[in-house]
Amino acid sequence: MNQYKELFAQICKTTRSLAEQVADYDTTNHDEKGANAALVMRDDFDHLAEKITNNEQLDKNDYVKLLLGSMVVSNNLQDRKDMLEKALNNYKIDVIPKLERVVNESTDQTLKELVDELFN
Repeated sequence: MNQYKELFAQICKTTRSLAEQVADYDTTNHDEKGANAALVMRDDFDHLAEKITNNEQLDKNDYVKLLLGSMVVSNNLQDRKDMLEKALNNYKIDVIPKLERVVNESTDQTLKELVDELFN
């Protein structure tokens, strides 16, 4: 368990943070039930993090929470990875080639025309 203690604590910390973000979002959108559920989740992961930090014995329910937290974190990381890959691809196949064209092919006289063609 010692080799996983830090990982489990990080799962708790990240899941807690995500739950807090959901609570804030739900509060902003007047979803009191959702916000309350997210706050309960936040508190559950705070308590679990304390158990892990204090080297207390974890029960099956704690491992269920770690599993759910791991799944939430994994999905969040996948979403972020997908978003970053999409942005990176957009730069590589669209923005950079167009800017290279502007830099390499335009003159003072044709700059505006080429920029309008490529970016408007």
